[in-house]
Amino acid sequence: MELDELKSSWKQSASNPKSRSELEAMTEIKNHPKLKRIRTKLVIEVILLTVLLVVYRDIFDGVEKPLWANVLLVTGAVLFVLNDIGGYMLTKSPLVGASIIESIDKMSTKLRRLSRFSIFSMAIFGASVILFFISSIDMSPEKYWIVGGMGLTLIVMTYMAYRNWSMRIAHFEQTKREFEEI
Repeated sequence: MELDELKSSWKQSASNPKSRSELEAMTEIKNHPKLKRIRTKLVIEVILLTVLLVVYRDIFDGVEKPLWANVLLVTGAVLFVLNDIGGYMLTKSPLVGASIIESIDKMSTKLRRLSRFSIFSMAIFGASVILFFISSIDMSPEKYWIVGGMGLTLIVMTYMAYRNWSMRIAHFEQTKREFEEI
């Protein structure tokens, strides 16, 4: 693009000025596309887990399972939903400190807490699903291998979630260090 074209484009873009209210609406956090994706994910997960909790006793013979398996499944699902809600609320209302470094530091602390709860709730929910389904079946060597594979998959997924959270928190820490250098 040549300089004359750039100048022309610049002049044309200035012909449609935005009002202050339009600019404020565009920059509000609630309008951020990532927040919309998080909200959509939250709604889908809440609906699916609610449907699971409503129908698991009939479809998956929850009545025939031991009480502890039913309680563990419901507890795991509720913890999973609470984690999603907590993550959404943290993202929706960023923390504000006296400086940007203080804000990033507060957000890192909140993210560390959320990451621990997220990994814990995911592991509990995964384990509760596995335990629910195996609680009333007769185990054979083949079934032990299958359960072992499911357990290994849960461990790998938990580790991947831990790595994902660690990278997010490290990103905040790196940003904080960069601002401290300035």
